[in-house]
Formats: sequence, C-alpha cells, structure tokens
Amino acid sequence: MTEAIAPVAARRAALTAAAPHLCNVYPAWYPVGDLPLGAGLIHDTAAQHLAVFLRDHLQAIGCARAVVAVDALFHTKPPRDHDGSLEYTRPGVMAYRQLPPDLDPAGAFHRDNDGPPDLAVEILSRSTWSKDIGIGGDIAAKMRHYQRVGVREYWIYNPERLQAKQGIGLFQGFSLQGARCIPIDPSGRYWPSAVLGTLWVVGDTQRTSKNETFPLMRLCRPRSTDWYPTADEKDAASARKDVALAEKDAALALLGQYRQRFGSLEDDALSPRP
Repeated sequence: MTEAIAPVAARRAALTAAAPHLCNVYPAWYPVGDLPLGAGLIHDTAAQHLAVFLRDHLQAIGCARAVVAVDALFHTKPPRDHDGSLEYTRPGVMAYRQLPPDLDPAGAFHRDNDGPPDLAVEILSRSTWSKDIGIGGDIAAKMRHYQRVGVREYWIYNPERLQAKQGIGLFQGFSLQGARCIPIDPSGRYWPSAVLGTLWVVGDTQRTSKNETFPLMRLCRPRSTDWYPTADEKDAASARKDVALAEKDAALALLGQYRQRFGSLEDDALSPRP
C-alpha cells in the first residue's frame, strides 16, 4: 500500500514546525509516479535501525534541527536542470546535522540548495554493491561521487556479507580530508565517527519479519560504549515499564482495601497484644 503524499505546502509547514523539537526520520517519499525501489528485507530493516540510532544520537548531542533520511534522493544537479540525465544517488541512510532551510518536502535533497549531507551510509545490496565499493584497489563510483560533492563521512555496511571472497567486510568508513576520502581505521569492533562524535560498533544479530538474520551495526551513546536501542527494544522496555506500573497500582489498590477494612498496618503493629 502506497502512502498518500500530503500537499507540498502542508508537508513543508509540518517539517518546519517539527524541526526545532526533534530529529526526524523521514520516510521514503518519492515523486508522483516513482515507486520505492526495495533492495530486500535485510537492507530495508538495517536502514530503519540505523536511522533510529542516528535520530536518537543527533537529538542527544543537541542537534535539534537535524534531519535523517531513509532511501531519499540526493541530486547533484540543481533543480532547474532536472531532466532524464539527472545525476543522483539514493543512500540507504543520510544525515544532516542542521536542517537545510529549503528542504524539498517530497524527500529529495539538492546539492546546490541543501549542501551535501554530513554523513551517508550505503547498505550493500546484490544489485548495487559494485557501485558502492571498489574492488582490487579501485575507487568505487559511489565514493568518487560523494568525494566530489563533499560528503564528510561515507560508510559502507554489508549486513548480507556479500562478496566475502572479494574481501568485502561487514563495515567500512571513509572521512573526507581535503578533496580525498581517507579510510577510517577501526579499533577492534569499533569505528570512530568525527561527524557524530561517537563510535559505531558491531552489535548483535537481528531478524527481519521473515526471520532472516544479519549482524546489526549499532551506534554508541556519547562518551560511552553503551549503544542506542532499536524501536522494538524501546517498545519492549516501555511494555515492561507499563507492566511494572500496573503491578504497583494493583498492589497499592490492594493495600488501600486492606487499610479500609482493617486499619493501617502501622496501627495494627502498635496495637497492644491481648
């Protein structure tokens, strides 16, 4: 089922109103007549998890006007040059620490209007992996693109462990230094992010809705190795809290009934024994 797209003016007003208060995870909005290009359940599930982590982290470090986009279009050419030869990418996840002032409410980002994202994460899929990562020492087409337009950090995430024989690992990072993307050296399970001021870490195993498993990259809280929870983990924690509160309310109600019938426990304890 395709979600209806609200009028442009209404969406722009909603984004402007929400931006000062929270970091938004924008859904995959597409131009009219252009449907989402799904890359598989593992890819899509991983992207949603990473977007939640990024949103929560940017909010935690005070980037109240940040934006996190999932599978959104990033155009290299200005809007006036939109045509059949338009150059664009569609990162799995990208983030701006500051909401672009003229953000297109349809979910498309433009280099000339919005600037490059501070961070882009490409999640490898079977159809696009060769564009996202270089083989045999070659610089990938996608990396050349991000390098040219000025993306500060470029991360490659391979949850399906594609092309392992070619030496493609689970996670790689690149930092823009001058005009070149320089590899980010990990320390064990951790990859430092200067843009985010924290660490990526190899986390636990997650499952898709069809029970496919994959290793999840987690994002750590500031100055900590404690990582952010997924949306499902938040829901589970909230449910446990609700159960605990319900049990407490039930216990207080039972205590109230006891006092109403027999008096307070303190009065009973102080009453003289026969």
